[in-house]
Amino acid sequence: MTDHGWTTSGSSSIDVQQLSLKCLPGCRFGLSQSTAVIHLTLKGRVTGLRARLGKLAELAPAMMPDEPLYLAPPQSWPGAFLMEGGVENDGSVFLLLAEWFAATGVLMQRYARLPVGWGKVLSASRSGLSFAVPWYHKELLKEALRHAVRWVLIVLSAPPLRLAEAHAQWQEGFIQWLDRVRPAQMGLNTQRFALAALNEGYPVAPIAQDTLQIGWGRHSRWIESSMNDATSGIAMRLARNKWQTGRRLANMGIPVPRTLVAKSIDGLAAAVETFGYPLVVKPTNQDAAKGVTVNIQQRQELITAFEAALELSPSGALIQPFMAGTDHRLLVVNGECLMASIRHPASVTGDGKSTVEELIDIANRHPFRGTRKHSTLKNITLDDDSYRWLEHQALTLESVPEAGRFVRLRSIPNMTTAGVHENVTASVHPDNKALAVAAAKAVRLNVAGIDMLCPDIRRSWHEVGATVIEVNGQPDVSLHWTMSPEANIYRQMMSRMNIEGGGRIPVLLEARPAGSAACADLWEKTLALGESVLQRVEAGDDGWKLVQRALTDATTGAIWATMNLEEIAGKGFPCDVVDISLLSVADGTPDQGVRAACEEAIARTRKAIVVDANLIDAVVARLEDFAGDVVVVDADQALSPGLHAEWGRVTVKAQANGGRLYAFVPGKRGLQGGREIDLGSDHCSSDRVWIMALAALTGRFDLLGVSMATSRFLT
Repeated sequence: MTDHGWTTSGSSSIDVQQLSLKCLPGCRFGLSQSTAVIHLTLKGRVTGLRARLGKLAELAPAMMPDEPLYLAPPQSWPGAFLMEGGVENDGSVFLLLAEWFAATGVLMQRYARLPVGWGKVLSASRSGLSFAVPWYHKELLKEALRHAVRWVLIVLSAPPLRLAEAHAQWQEGFIQWLDRVRPAQMGLNTQRFALAALNEGYPVAPIAQDTLQIGWGRHSRWIESSMNDATSGIAMRLARNKWQTGRRLANMGIPVPRTLVAKSIDGLAAAVETFGYPLVVKPTNQDAAKGVTVNIQQRQELITAFEAALELSPSGALIQPFMAGTDHRLLVVNGECLMASIRHPASVTGDGKSTVEELIDIANRHPFRGTRKHSTLKNITLDDDSYRWLEHQALTLESVPEAGRFVRLRSIPNMTTAGVHENVTASVHPDNKALAVAAAKAVRLNVAGIDMLCPDIRRSWHEVGATVIEVNGQPDVSLHWTMSPEANIYRQMMSRMNIEGGGRIPVLLEARPAGSAACADLWEKTLALGESVLQRVEAGDDGWKLVQRALTDATTGAIWATMNLEEIAGKGFPCDVVDISLLSVADGTPDQGVRAACEEAIARTRKAIVVDANLIDAVVARLEDFAGDVVVVDADQALSPGLHAEWGRVTVKAQANGGRLYAFVPGKRGLQGGREIDLGSDHCSSDRVWIMALAALTGRFDLLGVSMATSRFLT
């Protein structure tokens, strides 16, 4: 593949050439995000291609084995990355190939931490493949497609004896690319929140590198990792100060470790005299257990740990007695304990045959483990802390632990140091959940990770005792997903963020010829927006940016966007769903692109459509499937009376008669007959008729000075 500087192996029996890549600012072809359209042609032999397509599914798990994707296990590929409603599945080899190209185009972007949803095959034949994928960054999209196409071609075309080597070379280059681009992209937690929102039908919009908006306008939330815009900055600062947090919890009657602050080595003696050994040393202002050392049993260990903590918090270090007990993490969201886990430090279990070193090697063979920064589980590696623990257990790397013996290798049970977590949510005693909630409320955190030592989480802490050892203001949610993907903690958390209306606000799309008068004032009067704002957007060169500005404005209660169908056909829709569409074209027959855009506008509309009679022939089939209200505007008397009766919905028809204007509204679904409403002696203009149509939908004829009002059609 050589177009645009893209290259693949010249020895492939099948090759791909990119014909075009068009990135639209809006969404098209049923996608809910900015849409890129890719056209590819095939070169080379396709004989036997169907048999080779099975290799793609076989090698999918080997693509990035230490990074399982959110809600997309390899056995679900390629369908996990494709939306429903694409090209009808005729079982052709070209359709299957197009599905893999579209799916991997999405997949590579997700690996790059881009919050993209699903792709769609548009057409597939021997002459070419067309598919659409969501995008946010054009250059990253091009690079992602390069890696996607190359992976597919390698799997399909590499000789069997060279496939493993070729795949490893591809993987090495792909990982190098990820390591280069990921630092500037969204974090893993934020991306998973985006995918959870998309999967539930919420709109999403990236705001900054690791900041995401879920929802629109006044029905939106901003999220960054596990925090959101309802998280208190004061609470976050308090939680980071471990000394002040401990005092606050103790004053609220929550059990915490006894603590002294040491500011110099000389101050360590008081802690030893007060607590004795073993001890724990912590920095005063760090998260994620940075600089923490536990089970300190003699003076030199204490000095080393204190100096390490002081490097991170020069103002001093916390000294606490080491307490035995099972380490738990409880996730609290808006006053509810959602999940709980036992946090196991890096360790191995004896089998009576293998040495400690051999047991470590066996543990590191788990497919989720790796040495990379983004590996889901980290390989067990040894450092001074590991050798200290082996010494405390009277073991060496050459020792052979008896079967079932637990061998601890790290102080801190974090995943970053090869720890693992065990889901115990269903076993937590209600009193222990209440204790975790009380700790989060004590520092006013709406999202908190509560670290708790408890000998038996199934029994009340009032009975067996417990100690809250830390309150985390930005807890790592990924550990809860890793241990139990089926619980879908991101969806659980999102459902508790109080995002109203499914994250949607009313949107009216006015797709009319340029220069037509607007009737936004009427719509603004018909909406009960309270203190929120109706944003009026006239689309032009920056129209899509202006719509995005309105959608991300927390005061926006509704949006009226005006553009013409020619713009939509070329640039896409400004948002994925609208409530009301006003569809009109200039005189003449609309071209194929405009007809397609008009049909898609109907498909994206939730409640009502006002359509020009001149467009009826182009959209009649789509309107028959539309479940909402339909108003046909017949300003030029283009419709026959028979067609009025055939629709049986709502038709507004204007006609000049002695200087007066009339509207005819046939019965709406089951209502018999219609009404002829005298709208007064206004000028008989086409713009006036559109205003009448909107009034018919909202039931607000009174706003036009009409004494007779009809029932409101939109609720």
